[in-house]
Parts: sequence; C-alpha cells; structure tokens
Amino acid sequence: QASRVIHLAIGITGASAAYALYAGITWGWPLAAAILFALCIALLIGVIAARILEPCAARQEPLLGLLVSFALGMSMESLIAILFGTDGKSFQQGILPVVSFKEFSLDLPGLITISLGLASALCAWLTVRYTGAGRLLRSIAEHAALATSLGVSTPLVRYIAYGSASLVAALVITLAGWHTALTPSMGFYFVITAFMALLIGGAHDIRGTVVASYMLAIIPGLVIGFTPGLSENWRGVLLFGI
Repeated sequence: QASRVIHLAIGITGASAAYALYAGITWGWPLAAAILFALCIALLIGVIAARILEPCAARQEPLLGLLVSFALGMSMESLIAILFGTDGKSFQQGILPVVSFKEFSLDLPGLITISLGLASALCAWLTVRYTGAGRLLRSIAEHAALATSLGVSTPLVRYIAYGSASLVAALVITLAGWHTALTPSMGFYFVITAFMALLIGGAHDIRGTVVASYMLAIIPGLVIGFTPGLSENWRGVLLFGI
C-alpha cells in the first residue's frame, strides 16, 4: 500500500532467511545466532529491494516495479538453487511433534503458524488503524505527494515498510519450511496465495485479507484431510477453485 508496487520478491526474501537459518544450524551455530543471522539476511534483502523499487514507487510506475520485483525474485531463487541445490531441505528429521485437541490433531509448526499469524494480523491492524506510524502509512498510500509536501519522508517510511514486511515473511516462510521442507521456489507459492487473499479480502481493509488468508489456508487442508483418495496434489486445484 505504501509504495503501490506489488512486491513479488517478498516471498523469496522470506525463503532466503529460512535458508540462512538452515545454513546456520548446519554449520553448528547456536540456535539464537542462526536466528539472528536469518533475520539480518531478511532485513538486508528488504532494504536492497526497497532501494531498487523506490524509483518505481516515486514515479508511480507500479507495472515497472512489478517486473523489477519479479526479476529480483527470480535471480534470488536461482542463487539459492546454486548455493543449496534444488532438493528439499529439512530443519528437523523424523516425525514432527503433534498437539491434539480431543479428536483433532495439529503438528507443532502448524499450531505456531496459526497462533503467530493471528497475533501478527491483530498487531498490524492496530498499528495501521490507531498509531501515528499507521497514519503515515495510510497517508502515503492515499496521496504520497501531499504527504511529502507536509514534510513526511516518504522514502524512509517505505524503507521501514519493506524491512518490516521482510521480517514477517522470514517468520512465516521459515515456519512453513519447518512444517514441510525448504525449496528454492517456495517463496513464490506463498506470494501467489497472499495476493489471492488480498484480492478476495479487499486491499483497503486488512481484516478482510486476514479472513481470506485463513480461508485459503485451512479449507483445502480440511477437504484433503477428510476426503478419502485426495492427496496434497489437489491443494492447488482447491486453492484456485476457491
């Protein structure tokens, strides 16, 4: 919203952070150091992306920004494939820990993802709606030139927005990688899903986007889980069908 540029590379930014965490763990680093390294990688890539996309946002060229972001994402995906290979990488070997609620069971990464997702969405909505920083974001999204004329540093606000989004993407995609496996292309799948949730829920109210996100994430899983004969290969069909 703050830049009016669809940032397709945000998914691969999160995937890069997940691979950085995997690398730190593989190198034998303490978990805290590996997490810090992954967050620094996400923030660094977020700032680089903001620097590259800022001219597109300033000149109000969203289509060019979309293409530049896509090129950045594809380049980063190829770089990850070169460094780590294309086979899936796992944070944890063996069966994931499971949490059970009566007859319903959910693995621990899934439970953490749902819980943190709800908490992050609530914090984002409260921040955008009721804080000074949120008012700045809304003002730049609605009329960047007017905000600039009133003394607001629109590039700085956009840099902060890109950095914050990169950290959130790092958290989400790392949890997704813990739930399944890390692959170089995993970032784009989540971006496409998020973009569909944005279109379904409405770009002007984050509450609709949150509802649509959980609808797209949970409904296909429930259908696959409770329908004999359906495998994970049907998830894309159900997702786009919704």
